[in-house]
Amino acid sequence: MREHRVKLESVAAVTIRKMTVGDAARIYLEKVRANVSLKPRSKDYRQGLIDFINRSWPALFGTDLRKVSERDCQEWLVRFQKLYAPSVVNNAIGTLRAVFAEAVDRGARFGNPAANLSRMRIRAKRLELPSREEFLRFVEEIRTAGARQSKDCANLVRFLAYSGLRIGEAKFVTWADANFARHQLHVGGDPLTATKNGETRYVPMILNWNRC
Repeated sequence: MREHRVKLESVAAVTIRKMTVGDAARIYLEKVRANVSLKPRSKDYRQGLIDFINRSWPALFGTDLRKVSERDCQEWLVRFQKLYAPSVVNNAIGTLRAVFAEAVDRGARFGNPAANLSRMRIRAKRLELPSREEFLRFVEEIRTAGARQSKDCANLVRFLAYSGLRIGEAKFVTWADANFARHQLHVGGDPLTATKNGETRYVPMILNWNRC
């Protein structure tokens, strides 16, 4: 079986020329850039993951795809886990799998050597929120800091806290989004790419919003 697989891989390599991991990575990134459903930041993040993998495994992208083993991937993961947070590690695993999947789809190799890499467990962060009094003192410290934009910064902090908006969403909010009669705020996000989840939504206005 192994000899048969090696022969088929050799034939495929002759047909499409020898493919390196770097070749597969370029194909993967071309698909990412052409994907209209992905936001620019998501595309940049996936490019960043490729860069992280390249820095942590310098010889990989110049290597013949057929010569990368499952053990090689496991050894890389051990090193990578020491450098990055669990969420980055898990996303990098998915990216590496996707790169090798491009090679499998094109017949450059059989099997995905990154298929069995184990994702890291992500523990929920314990939130330690300030009391109302602590928060108001915090905002007051910002407001009276003495900088030219201190008051504006304090208002932004209050707005983010009371609305629950992401900073990337908040910067696109206008007065036209505020419905004072219904006590609602329309959150549309970036005019071109919408919100993080690609959807618009309404959030309730709570006490003190109109004082920001």
